[in-house]
Amino acid sequence: MEGNGDPDLSLCVGVTAHRDLVAGEISGIEKKVHAFFQDLRKDFPDLTLQLLTPLAEGGDQLAARVALSLGIPLIVVLPMEQDDYQQDFTSEKTLSEFRSLLSAATQVITLPQVTANEFSAPGDRKAERDRQYAQVGVFISNHCQVLLALWDGKSGRELGGTGQVLSLIHISEPTRRRDSSRMPSSA
Repeated sequence: MEGNGDPDLSLCVGVTAHRDLVAGEISGIEKKVHAFFQDLRKDFPDLTLQLLTPLAEGGDQLAARVALSLGIPLIVVLPMEQDDYQQDFTSEKTLSEFRSLLSAATQVITLPQVTANEFSAPGDRKAERDRQYAQVGVFISNHCQVLLALWDGKSGRELGGTGQVLSLIHISEPTRRRDSSRMPSSA
């Protein structure tokens, strides 16, 4: 077992990340995420780590792969029903990886449909999906003790995007624990 303390205590790491990572930067990002998890293990040796993720393509899947390689269990939070969510994957490769990572999860949570309000355009499929993505970002940031953001530092206005999730928790500049270096530009 990873920690030496209470087996029911864990340190939950949530992830919010960009989907469109630059291929040439992935190896460097993986190394930083690996080091991040190792630092958490060193800093909190009595706690079992777990990763809370929606497994979106890009940074979410990268963090999940690294976590699993270190024996860190996954808790997957789906923003909508799995069949509907799978339509948002841009390639068979990332969809296949999603399914593989999902099968390795210790728990899967599917969030309920967000109801529209009087300001919502009826039948606007993109707006409906964006609300679901915003909900998953809020859920993850509210249910973790540590939020890992694989983010380029740019403020994003897209509902449910990484920049918007971080703005909800009042992060305006990338912050690092004992590491002032910035992630590569796509992270």
